[in-house]
Amino acid sequence: MLNKANYTCLERRLHEGLEVRGFNFEPQFPTKSGFIIDFMVFVEDDGKELGRIAVEADGEMWHQDKRREKFRDKILMKDDRTKVVLHFKGQEINEKLNECLDLVQRAIGFITSATEKGLY
Repeated sequence: MLNKANYTCLERRLHEGLEVRGFNFEPQFPTKSGFIIDFMVFVEDDGKELGRIAVEADGEMWHQDKRREKFRDKILMKDDRTKVVLHFKGQEINEKLNECLDLVQRAIGFITSATEKGLY
């Protein structure tokens, strides 16, 4: 596991929330395409991976180029079994952390349901 001391304040807060909710995730996840995802959440059913959710803590410093972010998201959706990419802004993480985590939970439900219906 990555040393939490290397996290930004936003990443630390989001990590703790993901942990408390019991999500299966890996911080600072390297993708095949060379990107590092803040948190990759793994969606599983009976030990079988159904998909992944890329979760980004968008602080002002690292995520200013929105065009690059959209390009990166498209690459992620083709790579590493990523089904959903979620970006949370600093203000959302600081003021509405539970709502951010609820959205991750809804994305897990969406992937699970879509897989059951044969859409993935």
